[in-house]
Amino acid sequence: MVLRRKAFVAFLILAVVAPGSPSFSQIRVSLPVSAPLPVPAAVLAPAQTSLAPALPALPAPAAERKDSPVSGPEAPVAAPVAAAPSEQPSSSNSSESAKAAADEFFDVSARVPGGGEPVVAAETPAAPAALPAAGSRSDARAASPILDPGHTEPHLRDRVRDRARYGWLTSRSFFWYMFTHIKDMWPAYLSRWKRTTAEGGAAVLSPRSFFTAMRVTGMSGRFYTLGGSALEDDLVIVEFRNAFKRYFDSPGVGAREREAFERFMARAKDFNAEKRAHTNMYKNIRDPLIRASTMSPARLADYFNSLLPPEKEQSIRDFQKSGRMDEVREAFLDVLRKTLDEEDPNAPDRVRAAIVLGSFASGAAGPSSDFDVEALVNGAVSKRLPAFSRRLIARWAATGHDVAHPASVQSIAYWPSWGLVNFVQDRHYIIVSPEPALAARLSRQAYENPAIPLERGRTVRGRVNRLIQRAIVTSATLAADLRALF
Repeated sequence: MVLRRKAFVAFLILAVVAPGSPSFSQIRVSLPVSAPLPVPAAVLAPAQTSLAPALPALPAPAAERKDSPVSGPEAPVAAPVAAAPSEQPSSSNSSESAKAAADEFFDVSARVPGGGEPVVAAETPAAPAALPAAGSRSDARAASPILDPGHTEPHLRDRVRDRARYGWLTSRSFFWYMFTHIKDMWPAYLSRWKRTTAEGGAAVLSPRSFFTAMRVTGMSGRFYTLGGSALEDDLVIVEFRNAFKRYFDSPGVGAREREAFERFMARAKDFNAEKRAHTNMYKNIRDPLIRASTMSPARLADYFNSLLPPEKEQSIRDFQKSGRMDEVREAFLDVLRKTLDEEDPNAPDRVRAAIVLGSFASGAAGPSSDFDVEALVNGAVSKRLPAFSRRLIARWAATGHDVAHPASVQSIAYWPSWGLVNFVQDRHYIIVSPEPALAARLSRQAYENPAIPLERGRTVRGRVNRLIQRAIVTSATLAADLRALF
């Protein structure tokens, strides 16, 4: 019995630790406690713009290493902004290690009095610096004055807690995306299809089969906390081309409609070619195709020809290159900083940092792009988020930018752990915090990969996942039908 129990414990440790060893890598450096708290510079990808001023030069030790920020007063200071690097930083690991000197800074308010989950006591990284976005880690290190002391693993307790939290967040997101959201969308879609059918016939003859297929067509089958991962652009086009041939089976759909759809997909590919998230390609084709399925065949060609006109792409290009995108982003980050500064520094459940996601983080925003914000709170306590969200949105509305660029704060808080952030944020993001060391710790270095890289190709596992996902979506449509009956 004792031998069996030991074997089970060993298996559990391997199951938790082995898959995540590189992904939970943390950087530890030593630094005298009296060192100042510098504002970290942004770590930039090729497609990003600097979001923080450059750091003044710091005296470097004999090893030519810039020291990282450590513990200090928690009074609010100018909030730094750290940008995540590109989705594909170079990957490599090091066996070097150095003693952590900043644990105390992160332990000060790690636990919420009276309960709640503690924040991970993460060690501070070396101060971020502009590193090459490609090439080996040794190349990046040689091009930088920073001597990175290497990656070390956090405690098993922290690994288990971050992995469990990631699993819970992903499961919750998956259930909403594949079931709850579908159950809410299906009745309106079916109503539109029935109305068109009664008026003479819709372009799609099997609405449920088409609707459920659209949830997985063009997707890799891999799901993450922030949603599913789309296939490569060329594969997306192939899959939607096949879907059009299969489901747009009304007698009125012919060569003219297919050619118009092909031209639309070609425009969508060109439209997505410059600085746009990979999921945009998938959404820019899927959403119009869903709308087209409830139209009469006679309307399809004109509808597809009207989508993504050249002037729309030009307006987005002008928004990005004229500096207006940077102005709007900086205005929002300023509002976010001020809202964070209002948090009581003595409150253990204060919002300590915020993550800005999406096109403004990646530099791909357009004239109507919005802002998505995630809040980081000790213990992931969410009770202060409604008030924080109201203050942020009200202050943003006062700038007048909210009409074209609305902002929203997720209703569930994350805790300020690098392990969790590196799990969830597999794309570009911006960290804003009145605590410079925390912002530096939660920013991804140019040589660090996301814990779970995006999967954008066809795999056997992805195909199996898509079958399961489609079955869940189908059950959601049936549940919506039952709800309508009773």
